[in-house]
Amino acid sequence: MKTELMKYVLFPLYKTKIVMKAAFFTPKALLMVPAAVAIPVLVSYKTALLFLLSLMAIDFITGLWASYKTWRVENPHVKLTYKNIDTYIQSDRLKRSGIKIIMYALSILLIYNLEVVFLLKPFDIKISSASFTLTIVMIAFWCVVELYSILFENFKTIGFDVMSMIRKIKNTKKEILKDERLTVRTANTDRNNEIKR
Repeated sequence: MKTELMKYVLFPLYKTKIVMKAAFFTPKALLMVPAAVAIPVLVSYKTALLFLLSLMAIDFITGLWASYKTWRVENPHVKLTYKNIDTYIQSDRLKRSGIKIIMYALSILLIYNLEVVFLLKPFDIKISSASFTLTIVMIAFWCVVELYSILFENFKTIGFDVMSMIRKIKNTKKEILKDERLTVRTANTDRNNEIKR
């Protein structure tokens, strides 16, 4: 029982480690860093918490959708009914969601109480005129974790791989620029040949 509880408590920490590694050491950081910067700059406590709750709801819904897609692949001939829904929705994942909500709430409350007790003032960053608090930074961090879960875990399981879409867009852009450069070179060569005649 104790090891099972620890498994649920340590899972969000393990996921946080994955997100931190991905956010700072992979190309996925290009998508996560703007969100992490924009959230504290643009919002107050109330809107930041509402944004976090909406991301958690989206993560939960896309997680259910991803779970359904996985279940459908594993059981192609089984019809989903109320009696066999426990094979589709696993209570193990629901427990993790509950632990995640508790961990997010406790960490945000802890940081907020530290600010109140130690009278910590908001701080400024040179690139923005907005003032930041540690609580907003913590909320932004959890928003980044949720965005990572939605974009790079759930969407990928559903069949919409964000990174492959970005790579396709990047390759298409390179091809277009290459064709434009070739066209410009050809036009310049033709013009130079006409001038020489």
